[in-house]
Order: sequence, then C-alpha cells, then structure tokens
Amino acid sequence: EISACLVGSEMCIRDSNEIAGYASSGSFCGMPNTFTVYFDAQFDRPFVSHGTWDGNKLAAGSDDVRGTKSAGWLTFDTTQNRTVKMKVAISYVSIDGARGNIAAEAHSWDIGRVRGATASAWRSLLGEVRVSGNTPAEQRMFYTALYHTFLDPNTFSDADGSYRGFDGNVHRVARGHAEYANFSGWDTYRTTMPLQALLAPGPSSDMVRSLIHAQQQGGWLPKWPVANGYTGVMGGDSADPLIASAYAYGARDFDVHAALAAMLKGANDTTSPLGQGWYIERPDLAEYLKQGYVTNIHTNSVSPVPNGASETLEYALDDFSIAQFARSIGSTAVYRQFMRRAGNWTNLFNTSTGLIAPRGPDGAFMHTPLTLNGQSGFQEGNAYQYTWMVPQSMGVLVKAMGGPAATVAKLDAFFSSANVGPGYAFAWLGNQPTFGSNLAYLWAGAPYREQLVTQEMMTAVYTPGPDGIPGNDDLASMSAWWAWSAMGMYPANVSVRDVELSTPLFTHVSIRVPRGARIEIDAPQAGDDVPYVQSLRVNGRFSQKTWTRLPESGTLRLDYVLDRKPNITWGAAPQDAPPTYVSSGMFPPGTSASFA
Repeated sequence: EISACLVGSEMCIRDSNEIAGYASSGSFCGMPNTFTVYFDAQFDRPFVSHGTWDGNKLAAGSDDVRGTKSAGWLTFDTTQNRTVKMKVAISYVSIDGARGNIAAEAHSWDIGRVRGATASAWRSLLGEVRVSGNTPAEQRMFYTALYHTFLDPNTFSDADGSYRGFDGNVHRVARGHAEYANFSGWDTYRTTMPLQALLAPGPSSDMVRSLIHAQQQGGWLPKWPVANGYTGVMGGDSADPLIASAYAYGARDFDVHAALAAMLKGANDTTSPLGQGWYIERPDLAEYLKQGYVTNIHTNSVSPVPNGASETLEYALDDFSIAQFARSIGSTAVYRQFMRRAGNWTNLFNTSTGLIAPRGPDGAFMHTPLTLNGQSGFQEGNAYQYTWMVPQSMGVLVKAMGGPAATVAKLDAFFSSANVGPGYAFAWLGNQPTFGSNLAYLWAGAPYREQLVTQEMMTAVYTPGPDGIPGNDDLASMSAWWAWSAMGMYPANVSVRDVELSTPLFTHVSIRVPRGARIEIDAPQAGDDVPYVQSLRVNGRFSQKTWTRLPESGTLRLDYVLDRKPNITWGAAPQDAPPTYVSSGMFPPGTSASFA
C-alpha cells in the first residue's frame, strides 16, 4: 500500500515509475498554523536508477527518506526519447488522494492535448468579458488582470470530494461542488470577490460554502486561512464582506441562513472557545461593542503597531456588510442593528484635523507621528490613507470635511503622489486601503477630477511590463482593481450591487453574466489621453448619475461620449452622487460635527 510511505517518511519510491511523499509546513506570517500536503508523481517510463538524500549524504538505491532536508534523484534512459513526461498531483488528505487525482484528471500523456484543453477552458472563462479598442498592450493587460483574478483561492478538495477540515477530520463536499482554501480576505473583498461572483457564480458560491464549513468545523469564520488552518492575518473580519459581496454579485448557491449565523457569531460572541486553541475572529470585540471603537493600545492581526483606528474602520465596514446581507435575505432586525454599528467610524473622526484618528484609553484623540513605516493606529498605512475608507458613508465624510470644495482640495493634495508607501500623506495605490479613495470625488461633486485621477492611475502606476503592478497583487486584488477601472466601473460598496461609473479605457466592453444579464459599454472616443466624460446614456436615456445598479437579468447599456476637455457639470449635482448608505453616526463628544 502506498500509504505505508507515511511511516516516518517524506518521500518514497513506488514501483519503477512512481514516487510519492508529503511535506508539512505552516507558520504563515509567523502564526501557529500547520498543514501537510501530499504528492504523487508518475512517469511515462521506468527509471533505471534512483536514490535519496537526507541533507547530509546520498544513498544510491534507497527507496525512502525522512527529515526536513530530504530529497531524491531519478535517472532515466533517454537514448531513444530524450523527453521524459511526468504526471503529478497533490492532495491535502493523503497520498492515495493524490493518486486518485491523477487517475481522475490526468487522462493523457499528450502535452499538446492537455495544453489545448486548458487554453480552451481559460478562453471560455475570460471570454465572459470582451474588450476592443485602445492599444493591444492594454488589451493584454486587461486579460492578464482578469486571468490573475481567477487564480485564487485554490481548490482544496480531491477529485472524490474529500478534504481535510478545520477540525482536522476528513470531510466530503456534495457532488458537483469543490472546497476552496487560501482566502486573502483583507485584500480580495475589495475587488476580487465581486468580480469573481459576477463572472463565475458557481465556483464563487463554493468559496462561500468553504468559508461556512470553516466556521462550522473550527468555530469561527477565518481571515487569511491557509489550507485548513486559521492564521488571523490582517485586521478586520473580512469574511463578512467576502460573503456579502459574493451574494450581491450573483453567487447565491449556499446556505444563506448558516452564513448569517456565522457572521453574527463573529460579530457578537466574546465568550466561545478560541479557534484551534488560539484564533480570535474579531480581536478586542468586547471593547468595540461597548464603546463603538477599538482603543489604540492593542497590537494584533500581525500589525507591527497598535491598530485601533484601522481595526475600527474595518469592523464598521464589516458590520455594514452584515447589514446588507441580512437585508437581502429578509432579516430586517439584524439589518437595522448593524446599520447603526456601521456608523462607528464617526467615533474616530477628528474634526479639528479632518482625519480619522486613534483614541487612547482616556477617550482622547491621539496625535501619533508619521514614520517611514506608517503611523500608530493604522495597519499598513496612515490616517491620510485610511480616512477615505468609509465607502458606506462618503456623503457624511464630505460634510465632516467641510463640504465639497474642502474635500476636493484634500483629494487633490492626496493624489499629488500616487504610490509613495505608508510613511507619507499621499495615496499608496500599492496597498489596498487606498483602493476606492479616488471615487470620493464623486460624492464631492467633482467627477471630472475622479476621471482624470483614475486614468492616470491606470496608465502610469500600472504598466504592461513584468513590474507593472504597483505592489503585491495579493491574490489578484490589484489586478481586479485595474480590470474594474478599465471597464469604467468600480464596486465601492461591495456588499451592494451598485457600481460607481468612471471613464472606460476601451471603446467597447461586453460582459456576459452567466445565467443573468448582459452589460454593454460603448465609448467610441476612449483612449489613454481621453479621460473626461461629456455625457452618458443609460439604456438610451441621458443620465447625470455617477453610479448604476448592475441588473440581474436583461441588458444594461452604457453609451459614453468622451473628450480631452473636462465637463465640470456632468454628474456634479448632489443628487447625481452615489448613495450614502450610512448617513448618521455619533461623533465624539466635544467635536463640532453632528449629522442626523
């Protein structure tokens, strides 16, 4: 039996043309998670000699090896055919699972046939969106970005449906479904998940099922789970917007009541046992529930500095996601409760500076200095970059900053540099909290400024070369940002099906939503140096709105007229701005801001 290789061994020789083994790893970002991956590899001919290496010496003829530095070698007879072919598969369940995956999926030694089938599958998926016009380089950038968007998370179950759960036991998914692992939630909820759900609702539904399974088996929804282990990496409770955005954008083949129950436990429960003995879904939740913000004395979620302000902003956005998801499935009481909580960001708005600020144990605002590595109170960033991260309340933020003119001035200063890092008072497009901040111009009555800034970000900060992404793509979150923006739309509030409208980069975009709507976008004048919207027709009617709701059936047509000169009146009226969903909040005592 091949499973005999598991007795203290990490690689073993099987028969004359097969090797198998496993490796254990973990400690993602220094956290205590562990996992084991098994492999099986089969060759198209027998090897004529073999051996192993244990980190110190070679052992010719040895059939197995164990230890952290183990390896092996094989020799083949290539006198008649110099090309040696290999079939290889992995499993997170067992070596037998890896062998079964080869049997189920690797039916041919013909590399050309396999390559052709793979290319056909990718063409089918990427073909859900057709773009034309502009330059071939930007068309390649678009489809490369779209390709990146569908690389992660990863299939975790074997061909027979088996997978290892967060309780360490082997489970099996329902026929026709798959289990997924490795969700970079803090990054991908902002851009990747809504695009995946829109274009691939079936797999995206399975992703949500997988998050629910993790909660049912491990006790809590995960954040940045690796394999079947919690890691607790990054702030907030990002499974909430992942689930809510998947549902909003069309991935709905999952148990919505189980999903809401899981979300509510993470948002309310401060007493249940820790996940896998150590994991906390929402650090400092009791404090957040009591006072409406997290005091800036805690260092958690792998943040190197206290992150009370950014953690509070994330929790408020997570609560908004729960509210919108609850509303969509008919849970009105939960909706009302969590919409109130979604205004908690106002507890950290310092009207004297016009910025989000952390608060200390005495409730007073803390004035923490900018450093090259960021600012105390904020994970991977600073107040200038995080203040715009309240998409659910942008209209309130504009008022709190002193109105549209003052907000536009702050945005212009913020975007005078686009990718400077965490230590400066400017945009950092190379990290996720800056995503969507360019859209604040829409609420401030200056869509023409957003159009210019967004096009400059797309064409200058992103480039076609190998280093063309401005930061860590983080499971395609940046690629998805570019894909959305190039189509002339962006999901500022991912838990609702609204998109903010900007300037398309292509003359034509056609989106075919599986089992749903079609979206047709025409912009005949589109180009790298044509950033400004002159007029827009939505389904044949002129519109000044800077947002629209994506349909679930039928056809949405957007017809743009673009120019190199700005139209400062298009979309500039207050009624043309996108919705402000959370329009109230309790600003801290002693401030001059108060909005009913």
